[in-house]
Formats: sequence, C-alpha cells, structure tokens
Amino acid sequence: MSNDILERFVGDIVLENPKTANVFTRHGIDFCCGGQRKLSEALYDTKSLPENILAEIESLKATEEETLQDSTLTQLVNYIDKNHHKYLKQKLPEISALLKRVRDVHGDNHPELFDIYDNFITLKEELTAHIRKEEKDIFPLLKELDKDKKALDNAKLGRIIKEIESDHQRAGKLLKSNKKLSHDYTQPKDACTSYRLVYKFLKELEQETLLHIHLENNLLHPKVKARLS
Repeated sequence: MSNDILERFVGDIVLENPKTANVFTRHGIDFCCGGQRKLSEALYDTKSLPENILAEIESLKATEEETLQDSTLTQLVNYIDKNHHKYLKQKLPEISALLKRVRDVHGDNHPELFDIYDNFITLKEELTAHIRKEEKDIFPLLKELDKDKKALDNAKLGRIIKEIESDHQRAGKLLKSNKKLSHDYTQPKDACTSYRLVYKFLKELEQETLLHIHLENNLLHPKVKARLS
C-alpha cells in the first residue's frame, strides 16, 4: 500500500471512488463534514485496525459512471435530486411509521428506542425542509450559474450554501447519536422482523445521507464557490 493515500483528504478519496464511503461509514470515519482531513489523521477515529481499512480501500475499483468530479453543476444537482432526494422522500415516511410501531411494542424492554425515535423525527423534519430549500432556492440558481448568468445574487447564494452546510452538521450529529444509541444498529436477541427491518433501514439511511452530504460539501459547493470567486 502506497503511503500516498494516507496523505490525501478523506473527502477526495470518496470523490474519486464513492465505494469507499461504505468502508469509511463501517469503520466510523467521517468523510462528509470531516472530509477535509488527511486519512492518516482520520484513522485515529476508528477502533478498527488501520491496515484492514487500507486493504479494503485498495481492493475497491471505481467505475467510470461512479466518478462525478467532472460533472457540471446541473448534472450534479440532477444526480442528487434523482438519487438522494428521491430516496429520502420515499424512505423517511416509511421508516417513521415502522420505527414508531417498533418503539410502541418494544420500548418498555428497549428504552433507547424512544430517544432513537425522537432523533429520527427531528432528522426527518430537518431533511424534509433541507430538500425543499435546495429544490426551491438553490438548485435553480445553480442551473442558472451553469449558463453563465451574470445577474445572480452571489451574496444570497453564499448565505444559502452556508445554511445548507449547517443543516448537514445537525444531520450528522443526529445520525451519529442514533448509531451510538443502537450500538451500531445491533439487533437485540428479542428483535422481531419489524425491529430487524427498521435497524436495517436506519443503517441504510445513515449511509445514504452521509454520501448525500459528502457530495454537496466536498464536490458541489466547492464547484459553486470556485465559480463565484
């Protein structure tokens, strides 16, 4: 394994090969809001053996269609909308109903479910507002920027991006809290099918949302800032 990868930023590694996002999530390494750290530093955050993580990364090969670095702003926002926004619109209500049912049935024996549910509802409300803000206020502006429009309110666009990144910070904290409360989505011995399924969905939600945040923080927003500078 070359030492070069250890000196690269975690976010850049995921940009080059999105498959590495699952490796970092599995080992508790923040690649979205914490993407501007070198991998050598990020490895201190994990209890896993660094050599195992490096071996997993080395084994992954990026495919051409997974590489988004050369995308235009319009292509990127369309990709985020089609993949990540569509996923959240479908899954958030589904998880909400299932988690409430599991909490009501199993909460007496597993009181952490009440906190997990409360965190999820806060996350659901914030992500729903986040999607609305992006689709209504920012994505249309970015498509205009792609057309080299000169009349954009750059100050307004900068404020919105700052708000979006604050949203990302809060979402990351809620996801991290639920991961800890659920002991990394470990299913208890008395878990029914619904219990097992909702933990599977929560784990998937974490992975999808972290990748969503990563694409915006470490790829979309830097492209926008470069155009505005």
